[in-house]
Amino acid sequence: PIGRPTLYQLSQFKLSYSSTDLDFSSPSYSSIDLDFTRPSHFSTELDFTRQFYSSTELDFTRQFYSSTELRFTRPSYSSTELGFSRLSHARNELSFTRQSQFSTEFDLTRPFYFSIELSFTRPSLSSIELDFTRQSYSSTELDFARQSY
Repeated sequence: PIGRPTLYQLSQFKLSYSSTDLDFSSPSYSSIDLDFTRPSHFSTELDFTRQFYSSTELDFTRQFYSSTELRFTRPSYSSTELGFSRLSHARNELSFTRQSQFSTEFDLTRPFYFSIELSFTRPSLSSIELDFTRQSYSSTELDFARQSY
């Protein structure tokens, strides 16, 4: 039911693969912070914060001969704000689909020496699935699934 509190378990892990540093920490029961940094010819920062059924903020910044800022804010179950700003000569395809109150799909593709696919699916109030796939000279796949009681 709407308004039912969901308790998140504290978890923390760090992964290093192919010059990729992944740091995941959940300091409390109401927020999830995800930082993704790749020290190569570019830098990527992903910040995902969920504030206890009230808002969802997704900040995506990439510096690769250009700058990309992506902010997704969902303050309630009835309104959705999406802002996208990017300066580059590459072609962008941005697709946003909201099927219901409990499901949100977001796809971002950048065919500029690589491709980025980011999908955020929320099928219910008790589960969050974040799938981040990156295809470049080296591939990095991050699959994060979290279910509550």
